[in-house]
Amino acid sequence: MKLEDLVPPLGSCRQIPAGEFADSALVWCNIYSFEPNTKTHIGLWVRENFESTTDLPICPAPTLAEIMAAIGHATGRDPVCGYDHGVGEWWGLVDIRKRNPVTKEHDWLRIAFRDRNPATAAFGVWLELKEVSK
Repeated sequence: MKLEDLVPPLGSCRQIPAGEFADSALVWCNIYSFEPNTKTHIGLWVRENFESTTDLPICPAPTLAEIMAAIGHATGRDPVCGYDHGVGEWWGLVDIRKRNPVTKEHDWLRIAFRDRNPATAAFGVWLELKEVSK
């Protein structure tokens, strides 16, 4: 397992609005090397070690635990993440109550997302939750 397996991919993390996951333990960043004949590459860095580097942060890289905590905080409900052995994918879901603008009643809404990476599955739920909450 690599560090990159613990977080959603860079493309997904670039969708994080400014200020969200600001205290995430990991960040995606441009990593510069001062060694001759080496190229800059994008990688993960531990945030607490980041202050002393010349690398440039791109965006937060939240872990599964950080994403699940954010979903729970936003909804007041416990999100769920599990593994489907039949298809080899992780899934994340949360049920929320949302007011129906037509009937003025509160309806239950289930937000779910699947991916081969558990952090990405939970991140998909978090992103959808942000859209539903607008």
